[in-house]
Amino acid sequence: MHVLKRQPCCGRCAKTQALKAKANVQKILIATNGSESSDKAAEQAIRLASALGSELVAMTAETLAESYLCPPNVVEHMEQAFERQSRRILSEIAAVAKAANVPYRTKRVLHLAPFQAILDTAAAAEACDLIVMDSHGRSGIEALVLGSVTQKVLAHATIPALVSR
Repeated sequence: MHVLKRQPCCGRCAKTQALKAKANVQKILIATNGSESSDKAAEQAIRLASALGSELVAMTAETLAESYLCPPNVVEHMEQAFERQSRRILSEIAAVAKAANVPYRTKRVLHLAPFQAILDTAAAAEACDLIVMDSHGRSGIEALVLGSVTQKVLAHATIPALVSR
């Protein structure tokens, strides 16, 4: 993840104040998986939060390992690896948000359906006003059969969602 290259707006100019009044976005959820496109979406969410004076909630949503498919030691090893990866991803976002003076929180959520974890976190647990996600995901036959997390979030979200490309 890159550090923001330009300084955020002071937040006091007339253009920013008008945008804030119109948008009324107090809290932005960035759902990330640590991919390059997800990092770009996080950077955009941080810039948007900075411009609007919003709080940022950065989250990872991981699928629970199906313990009946793997031996217990393999499941435990997988969960530890996922946890380390989530900590790394979230700490990178936290560093960029902190450098941009954006208030933030991080959250790691385990769920059978990651898209549902994103929806539940955004709407109920964190009362967010906007979800930001990247568009990168499955493609071709895999997307046709399984669908993408982003597509499912867009289809079921009760709050606005911004998809970054």
